[in-house]
Formats: sequence, C-alpha cells, structure tokens
Amino acid sequence: MLASEIHLGYITYSKTRSKRGQVELVSEEERIRVMGTHEKLKTPEEHEAIMERLLKNRMLNPNSRRTIYPFSGLRCW
Repeated sequence: MLASEIHLGYITYSKTRSKRGQVELVSEEERIRVMGTHEKLKTPEEHEAIMERLLKNRMLNPNSRRTIYPFSGLRCW
C-alpha cells in the first residue's frame, strides 16, 4: 500500500493485456496514467522517501530478517 501511486492522486489504466486467455503485463511506457479526482494523501517528496526506505529494507539479507538462533539445539557437556 505504501508504494501505490493512488495516494499521490494518480490512477493507472491498462496495466495488463489479455490475449487468448493469457494475461501479460504492459510496460510502464504503454500504461495510461492520469490525475484522478480524489484527494492526495501524500506528497511526491514523501512518496520518494517511502520508496527509498522500502528499497533500503529490501537489500537486507533474508536471513537477517528471520529469527534464527544458530546455536539452538546444541547441548553443553
């Protein structure tokens, strides 16, 4: 939800195309993006800050997000 451009006031049409039952994504350049009539909930600067933060969090090693205890199950003799 945070990455959505809907909160910037934009509406995007034609994200997918269907041919013979196969659905394919349309490239960013071919999509129709227009300013909607609904109220904006965030500014473009806030959106950029959110996107940078999401990108930064995505670069973390997946193992660092999990709760892993490497020494669990070991016995002390």
